[in-house]
Amino acid sequence: MAKVSFNLGLFILLVTACSKDTTPPDTTTCPAGTVKWTNGHCYEAILAPGLTWDQSKAECEAHGGHLVTITSAEENTFVFSLVSSDSAFWYLDGFGNGLGPWLGGYQPAGSQEPDGGWRWVTDEPFVYTNWETDQPGNIGAIDQNRLRFFKAGGLIGDRWDDCEPDNPLEHRLGYICEYD
Repeated sequence: MAKVSFNLGLFILLVTACSKDTTPPDTTTCPAGTVKWTNGHCYEAILAPGLTWDQSKAECEAHGGHLVTITSAEENTFVFSLVSSDSAFWYLDGFGNGLGPWLGGYQPAGSQEPDGGWRWVTDEPFVYTNWETDQPGNIGAIDQNRLRFFKAGGLIGDRWDDCEPDNPLEHRLGYICEYD
């Protein structure tokens, strides 16, 4: 019986050694209520009617994250999927455009208008963009220097719009946080 146990133990050891995955495990744990993406980061869409871009940024940071940064079409698709089926994140303005949740892009004061100097809150390179047609752009004397999801001529869309950081209260419905 001892010889059978030894052979069975050796067999299990060999099978385990041959099938061992050498990829290091992803040890990132996501906060409750968040969704992990393939980059190992966790994301959370938060309904927060009335919060300005700056208040939303502060809320994300207070919880250990930052407003979402989007660096590829794939990440944009994923982040958009967090809010695309929930109309509570969207406001239809008087022009028939959908105004979505805050994203972590901003244009520092003194940047060349309308499209110069855009940055992410994390200082990652602002290389990938997904601007809606005719965006970014300012309306008259209104300085539009914060980023949100936007849909021209409809309610829900995955494109981007620049807007004022303290736009009308009813336009501010939520934001998306990212946790590295």
